[in-house]
Amino acid sequence: MTKVLLSATLLLVLAISTVSLPAQTPTNDAAMKMISSVMATAEILNGQVLKVYNAEDKGALYIAYVVNYKGHEVVIPDMMHAGVLKKVGDPITYMTQRLDLPGMNGKTPVLQFVVMP
Repeated sequence: MTKVLLSATLLLVLAISTVSLPAQTPTNDAAMKMISSVMATAEILNGQVLKVYNAEDKGALYIAYVVNYKGHEVVIPDMMHAGVLKKVGDPITYMTQRLDLPGMNGKTPVLQFVVMP
């Protein structure tokens, strides 16, 4: 199992959400405190595509795959469109992340998935 402090996905989401903020705003300071308090572990796994979801609107694409993760069917978004559109039965590599996000009553454990290129 590969362990990481923060994944590229989380950093990308946080970077996008703070991209228009000046460097020293109170909101940006709060975001930086949140980033430093998030602990994550990640695993890179291989699976088989059970179902494919995709949509197109004015050239923009949405792609997601359903895989079996520990007995549960989960939908994994392919936000970066890693490679060619996969079909049912194709192999897929994905990352699962366990995050402890700050919440109203302490930390909230979150499980998320992302397709790997």
